[in-house]
Formats: sequence, structure tokens, C-alpha cells
Amino acid sequence: MVDRRRSLHYEVITSTRAEFPAVLNTEIPYSSEIERISLRRAPIPAYAPKSPVGQIYLTLWEEIEARLGWRKA
Repeated sequence: MVDRRRSLHYEVITSTRAEFPAVLNTEIPYSSEIERISLRRAPIPAYAPKSPVGQIYLTLWEEIEARLGWRKA
């Protein structure tokens, strides 16, 4: 999880992207909703796919699919 308000997070993101340009672009923001995954014992897309965080996970998966060259059927 990333909290861009924290200077250390910002510095690590910036330096990592500069050193490793192939790193995925989608960032999972720090969120209490994400922390509750362990309580629900299910991934966010399973119980809240249309939530803002659920949409971020969708974006992440789409980026992974594109990187792998997968196509949706």
C-alpha cells in the first residue's frame, strides 16, 4: 500500500520508478478498506468490485493482463 502523503513513500516510489521503469504503474493506496481484507477473508473485488478501491484492483489486473499479453474472451 502506498501513502503518497508520506515523504518516505514518495521517495521510494520515485526512486524505484527511475531505477526500474518496467515496474507497474498502478498503486494501491493506503486504505482501511484494504486492511479489512483479512477480516472479510475475501479480496475486495469479490465483495466491493465497484468501490473506489475495487476499481483500483481492476486497473491493476488490467495492467498485469496487458503486460502478459492476455486478452479477455
